[in-house]
Amino acid sequence: MGRKILILTEGLSSPHSAKTACSVIRYRRDEVVGVLDTTVPPQPAQALLEVGGDLPVVNSLDALPEANVLIIGIAPSGGSLPAPMRALVLGAIKRGMDVESGLHEFLNDDVELAAAAKASGSVLRDLRHNNERDVARRQNISA
Repeated sequence: MGRKILILTEGLSSPHSAKTACSVIRYRRDEVVGVLDTTVPPQPAQALLEVGGDLPVVNSLDALPEANVLIIGIAPSGGSLPAPMRALVLGAIKRGMDVESGLHEFLNDDVELAAAAKASGSVLRDLRHNNERDVARRQNISA
């Protein structure tokens, strides 16, 4: 089964607040099945994000049962998961959806989310977590 991505923008569905969502829609459109924001009525993504054409913005996880990956589509100040998104992320995990996050605060470090993922078999992917420790340094470059 291929990736069927649902992008979470809860309460932040604008081109400025949901830059991650807009980029995923632009560059992975063939994998995206919709945008999730329970604070707005269902409508085309184009109306809120200025990208995505008729890609649906839905107000529940049940609206797109084929989705198997949830991407957190915002980059909030402070890099933490906003409180209004927590229940939606937990609901996605309990459904067995994988969750991908570019937040500075890692989902795998959250005891409740990690336990739910283990129980459901979903995978939490913290995209900023890596093993790279080399830092580029200016060497042998003249000013």
